[in-house]
Amino acid sequence: MLKLPELPSGWCCYLLLCSDDSFYCGITSNLAHRIRDHSSGKGSGYTKGANPVALVWYEPHDSRLRAAKRESQIKRWSREKKRRLANGGSAFEGLGRCVLVSLG
Repeated sequence: MLKLPELPSGWCCYLLLCSDDSFYCGITSNLAHRIRDHSSGKGSGYTKGANPVALVWYEPHDSRLRAAKRESQIKRWSREKKRRLANGGSAFEGLGRCVLVSLG
């Protein structure tokens, strides 16, 4: 079973790095469970084909609506902007938490 660091409970927006060097952004009410789903091939249709390799960023939210708004915002960003978010670029200070959690 995949060992994960302590992750927040409640609604989160999260970003995965995939094996094709793309990013997948999603929301969940149980981040640890969702990451396990992605790592075992039970995630979204996109990640089933793109093979996620790492959780690289997440941001807790107090409601599904706020998490969904952040997801929508990030999905409109360029790949380069998502990469800067995942790497903790200074322009994103205070915007979630950068992590590197291997899914493999």
